[in-house]
Amino acid sequence: MSPPPATFPPPAAIAGVLTNPPETSRSFSTWDSAPASADSFARSTLGNGRLWRMGTPVAPYSKWLQISITQPNPVAGVAMQPGGIWDGAMFIFTYNVKVCSAADGLGNCSAWSDALNATDGTTFFGSNASSPPVLASNGQRAPQGGAHVIVNGLFAAPVTTDFVRIYPFGACLWICGLRAGLLLHDLPPPPPPSPLPPWIGPKLPPSPPMWPPFDETLNPLEKHRYV
Repeated sequence: MSPPPATFPPPAAIAGVLTNPPETSRSFSTWDSAPASADSFARSTLGNGRLWRMGTPVAPYSKWLQISITQPNPVAGVAMQPGGIWDGAMFIFTYNVKVCSAADGLGNCSAWSDALNATDGTTFFGSNASSPPVLASNGQRAPQGGAHVIVNGLFAAPVTTDFVRIYPFGACLWICGLRAGLLLHDLPPPPPPSPLPPWIGPKLPPSPPMWPPFDETLNPLEKHRYV
């Protein structure tokens, strides 16, 4: 039986831009039936036709998916999606998140910190079971909204980091699995430059002289016209 729906409203100041780093930017603690089935069960990008599958139940902080970002970015949360097979019947209810708080610049992290949700807790929520129940094509209960629905887990505040680790935990209705992406903080664009005061404008070319320059070869009687 699935837990009751639990969602947290995002803080008003936070907006997320969905990003979906490639599989080459991801690593796993392990996966179900490892290592022979990496192509089938160690694929976690949003929208792909497979999933990261980790069996059931999953003990807290025992299995993780790590997503690397090309450079430190303010991360606002995690985008969670059911697995891409069997109509999404492999999905998770709950997960924790850790962010790298000390990277060495060489692709390694030496210290991790808990990401907090909007109520300063550490539990984030994935999919809910369909209600009323909808069965997937294999007879298992499908998630609410189907395989393509993305559920956002927003942080209490954006965290600038190089790496994010997602730790699913708990029992699943069938087999635990997921696809995931990140929500990068949408920083507001810089304000436009202030307009120049009216007395300051673009530099104009010099005006041509009203009279031609004085020529000494002219009749001296005409000189008064040029002075």
